[in-house]
Amino acid sequence: MKILGLKAKFEDKKFQSEVYRKAFHIGLGSFLILAYFYLGKEIAIVLFTSLLFLAILSDVIRLRVYIQYPLKRIADTISRGYERTYLGAHTYFLSGLLFSSIFFHQIPFLIGAFVITFIDPIMSLAGMIFDQIKHPYNKNKSIIGSILGAVITFFILLNYTNILKASIIAIAVYIIDSVPLPYSDNLVYPVSISFLAEIL
Repeated sequence: MKILGLKAKFEDKKFQSEVYRKAFHIGLGSFLILAYFYLGKEIAIVLFTSLLFLAILSDVIRLRVYIQYPLKRIADTISRGYERTYLGAHTYFLSGLLFSSIFFHQIPFLIGAFVITFIDPIMSLAGMIFDQIKHPYNKNKSIIGSILGAVITFFILLNYTNILKASIIAIAVYIIDSVPLPYSDNLVYPVSISFLAEIL
């Protein structure tokens, strides 16, 4: 029965759309991280700014004339329903990484970028698969997804920093994922995690 339940979730259109959405974010985030790492901070900031400008321009066109929007099929696939009348998640994503790249040093930036690029998709997809236990104060999020993201964050950061810093950042990841946010997590994660890594 459990196997059938998992199969049904994998075949669910909502889950498949989330997979496409997170695959897009992983691809975009990986590209931006590599650009920052290999091209340097200054060139990366120019690149991030240019991409953010294009994203905002695309959002304006999409919100104004959605029926004639040239990327309508892609937007339908990788956007949640409510996102079709708001700024796209990728716009917040680029905004968060741009802010972090400007105001924080390399390692804190990379930690924040790593969390939003890889950990957030893991928590999101795991939360949809294992959604039996929800956070009491945020019914849209799964406790299992949050725990998994925090644990993976901890063990990966442990290879690059001390146990205290890895623990604090992992706890922050869990808390951010478990509470209702006033802004998109694509903006909150890179800024808050990079800031935390900067001051620790």
